[in-house]
Amino acid sequence: MSIANLGYAPYLRPGALLFTLTAFRHFQIGRGCKGKANDDLFGNIGNRKRNLFGEHVANVAERAFGNSLTPEDVLLKHTLFGVYSRALPPTIATAWSAGIIAESKSHNIPKLLSYSPRLLRLVTRDLRSCPRCVAEDTALCGFGQWRVLHHIPSVLFCPEHGLPLNEEAQGDFFGDLWQYVLPHGRNTSPVSRAPWAASDGHATYLRLWTKLFDGELPVLRGHAWAAYMDHVTDQLGDAAPTQIENTIRKTWSIDSVNIKSALGPQIKKDFVRSELSHDSSPARLAQKLIVLGATTAMGIVPLQIDETSQLRLDLSYQVENNGAVPLQAQFRDFLLDASLPGSMAELLMTFQYVREIARTADIHRNRIRRTIERIPDELLDRIASAQNWPSRSWVANERFRRRDKRLSRLG
Repeated sequence: MSIANLGYAPYLRPGALLFTLTAFRHFQIGRGCKGKANDDLFGNIGNRKRNLFGEHVANVAERAFGNSLTPEDVLLKHTLFGVYSRALPPTIATAWSAGIIAESKSHNIPKLLSYSPRLLRLVTRDLRSCPRCVAEDTALCGFGQWRVLHHIPSVLFCPEHGLPLNEEAQGDFFGDLWQYVLPHGRNTSPVSRAPWAASDGHATYLRLWTKLFDGELPVLRGHAWAAYMDHVTDQLGDAAPTQIENTIRKTWSIDSVNIKSALGPQIKKDFVRSELSHDSSPARLAQKLIVLGATTAMGIVPLQIDETSQLRLDLSYQVENNGAVPLQAQFRDFLLDASLPGSMAELLMTFQYVREIARTADIHRNRIRRTIERIPDELLDRIASAQNWPSRSWVANERFRRRDKRLSRLG
């Protein structure tokens, strides 16, 4: 496919979704790119071409942006990768972007972001717009553009202008989005104005979404978030959940139960305790931002440094007198590196069977088994020697599996 097959590709403002380009082409000449040309440039996800996570991004960077943006920049500025990758450990986020660029099928987006067998919806079913964003885009570029943050299910108001988002085009039951429609900012079925919409807490929440998309919240990544939650608990003690709940109620003008009801299933019922106990997945960004807004309002401000620096070393665990890291903390670090909840460390040290752990953690047992198979031998030996494990426990089974694997290599 040559650049001529694509035709004129307009300027996309940072934060605009890629498939705005196909909609513009249809608007401009009355028809879109067809067949292989469309697939090469915009990807084919679901029944409609919408390219939410940057399929064929190397082609897009060259043919739509003339290599003025790197493939990595296209992912971060024009796809939902620029949202959800921000809560993943850097090694996993880097591997994910490399897989997208190399067009590898080895990465599974839902499994990267959600531990539960009941997967969360990562994007809205319908196309949504803010009338002021559309007016600004039209004044600057001549046409409205679909925005990444407007299509996060738990973002009901424009993070930039605070206006309720309009639902302009309906998707089907599976969440496939209309491909050839540009936003007009029409007020078709907007979110109703609620008292909490103008609260300080909600304003902070919207502002944090913008900072997240701009890459200004490294505290949300893996170890750094676990370390910050440990620090909050150290500062507030056993009263941490209650004090955070009270701050949320004060700043939002409603309690956390009603926030969960308003913003939807990306927020767990008891999300404050869930975050404090490290029992949360990267996909649940909304509840992390609500908690972050409350804790910073209380004066517990995270250090603005990368998670590989002192934040992780100082706050995520204590060091024993002999200089060693306690076993459970070391185990938690391994799980966080695997993009699994740190709370699993305690479960794996307590429960004996994978099926019980899977049921309690609400994680598919096959994923737990695959994670167990990647535990380093030295760490597995420390876990095995920490207590007397039954012969049918996961520890015993994994040690037998590794022994048999070594014997088969020798034989």
